[in-house]
Amino acid sequence: MTNPNEDSAGVLTWDPQAGVYFKPALKTAQGFSGVIGAFQDLAVSTGKAPKDYPYSFAGIISAIQDLTVTVNAGPGADIGPQPIQTRDGELWFDTRQGRLFVADEGEWYQTNGADGVPIVTTSSATPPSVTNLILGQLWWVTDEDNLYIFDGQYELPDGSITTDPSLGGTPLWVLMVDSAGFIQTSGTLPLATQPGGGTYSFDSYSGNIAPVYDPDAILFQKDANEYFVEAIEALDAEAVSQQIYIGELPPNNPTEGKLWFDTDDIEMSIWYVEAGDDVTEGQWVPISASYAFNQSIAALETAFTVEKNARSAKHTALTAIVDLLRYTTVPLAEQRITAAETKITTLENAPAVDLTPYATVGNLHTLTSNLQTQVNTITSQMTVDSEYATDAELAAQVASLTNMINERVTGTELATVQALIPSISHLATSHDLNTKIALLAACLPLTGGTVTGAVKLANNNVGITALDFTTNTADGRRAIGLKTAQGSTATFGNTTSPYEYAWESTSANDDFCWIQDSTKVASISGSGVASTNFTIADFLSNDSTGRRLTNTIDVKAKLTSYQTAFEAMRQAVANSTDFATLKTNLTSALTSV
Repeated sequence: MTNPNEDSAGVLTWDPQAGVYFKPALKTAQGFSGVIGAFQDLAVSTGKAPKDYPYSFAGIISAIQDLTVTVNAGPGADIGPQPIQTRDGELWFDTRQGRLFVADEGEWYQTNGADGVPIVTTSSATPPSVTNLILGQLWWVTDEDNLYIFDGQYELPDGSITTDPSLGGTPLWVLMVDSAGFIQTSGTLPLATQPGGGTYSFDSYSGNIAPVYDPDAILFQKDANEYFVEAIEALDAEAVSQQIYIGELPPNNPTEGKLWFDTDDIEMSIWYVEAGDDVTEGQWVPISASYAFNQSIAALETAFTVEKNARSAKHTALTAIVDLLRYTTVPLAEQRITAAETKITTLENAPAVDLTPYATVGNLHTLTSNLQTQVNTITSQMTVDSEYATDAELAAQVASLTNMINERVTGTELATVQALIPSISHLATSHDLNTKIALLAACLPLTGGTVTGAVKLANNNVGITALDFTTNTADGRRAIGLKTAQGSTATFGNTTSPYEYAWESTSANDDFCWIQDSTKVASISGSGVASTNFTIADFLSNDSTGRRLTNTIDVKAKLTSYQTAFEAMRQAVANSTDFATLKTNLTSALTSV
C-alpha cells in the first residue's frame, strides 16, 4: 500500500484500490508529517474525507481547525456528563437522563420540555401528591390507559385557581391521551408556563442570532416547537457564516466577529468594529502572537545591521587615509619636486661668470711679494751712475707698475665678488633628484596600485570619515574585496538596487560567519542563515561587561519546547479515541508550552 496521490481532477486516491484509506501516520512517527497523519487518521475515523495538508505549523493549524469545525458542526456536540464550558447554541445529550439540552447565556435548557420521569399509578382516584409534582410532570394511569400532564395550576377549596402550591390547593391534570383514542397534539397542548413568566424569559435576550421572540404569540407546544426549529436553523446558519476563512488575503465584506487565518503570516485575526463606528470602519485584530520566520530572525538582522555599520565605519576610515595620501602627501612631494626642477632650470639658464680676468688672493700675494723683491733689488743697486735710471724714469716705471697693480683685483673686491656668488649647497643635484624620483615610483600612484604591507589608520578627527567612498555612487560599488583559501572571491559595497549594500561572492560554498574566541556562532552561505542560537530582545546601553539585553526570548529554547509540545500533540492525537479524550490529551500536551 502506497501514499495517497492526486488524480487528474486533484482528488486524493490510494492504492491498492479506491476507497481503501492509507494511514500516513503509520510510517511517519517523527516530525510534522506524523502529526498531520494523525489528524488525517482521526478525520477518516469520524467519516470525513482526508485533506492534503503541508508538513508545517500552518498545516497542523489547518488540520486542528478542520477537526474542531467537524466535531462541533451540529447536534451531538457533546455526549455524556455536563460539559464544564458552554457556548450559546451548543447541544448536549445527557446520557444519564436521556435528555437533550441547549446552551444559552451560560445555562443549559432542556429542548423537549420534559423535566421528570412520568409517575405511574393504577387508578385516577389516587393522583400524585403535591410534593411530587414539578412543572410539566407526566402521570400515566395504567388501568385507564390515560396520560396526564401537570400545567402548574392548583384548584383551591373555594374553586379559584392558583399557581402557588403552598396554599394547599389540588393539582389540576390535563388529559393528553385517553382510552377512547383521543390524542392531544402539540397544536392543542397548552404550555404549562407561558414564555416570559416562567423560569426563563426571552424578553432579556440581547443577542442577534436567535429569531425575535414574541411571548404573546406562543400559547401551545406547537408554537414553541416551531420557534425551537427556527432558533436551531438560525444557529446552524450562524455557524456556517462564522466558519473561519483561510487564505493569504482577507475575505470581502466581513461581518463583526468574522475570523480569518492568514496563511502567509500564520496568524489568526478577528474583524472588530468599535462601538459607534460603521461596520465598514472595522479592522482586523490579531487574536494571538505568531512567531513567523521573519520575526524569528529579527535579532540576526539587528546583528547584521551592527556588523554592516562597523564595516561601513572601517571602510570610511580607509577612504580617509587614501584621500590623505591622494590629496596631501603626494601633492606635497610633487610640489617640492616641481620647485627643485624650477631652481635647477634657473641655474642652468643663468649666464656663466668668467673669472679668468680676476686674480685670486694667493696670486695677488705672490705678485705683491715679487714686486717688493724687485723694488728692493733695484733700490740696492741704484747709484748715481748714469747707467741707472733717473728719478723721472723711476717715477715713470713706478707709475707704470702702479697702473699694472691697479688693473689687478684687490682682496676686498675679490671678497665682494665672492659674496655675490650664490650658494648652491642647499640645492639638489641631478643625483639627488634621480634618487628621489626612484623612491617616489614605489609609492601608491593617484591612479591606484598595490600596497605591500599593513596600513594603519590614525584618524585624529572623528568628525570626518577615515575611508570615504561617498563622492560618487560608483565609488562604493565594490569597495572591499576578499579571497578565501580556496580561491573564491567576495566583494562588499553598494548595488544598483535602491538603499542596498551587499556582500557578493563567486562560490556557492562561500561562508560569511561571525567567530567569537575561535568558535563560529553565526553563518550565512548560499543555502541560507544559520546560528547556534537566536535571541529576540530589547537593547540596553553597553557597560564594562559588553552587550546588555532585556525582555529576551530564547528562540532556540522556544522552538525546542514547541517541537516537544507538537510531538506530544501528535502522540495525544494518536492515543485519542473521541473528541473528549482528544481535548484532554491536547490540553495535557500544551501545559508545558
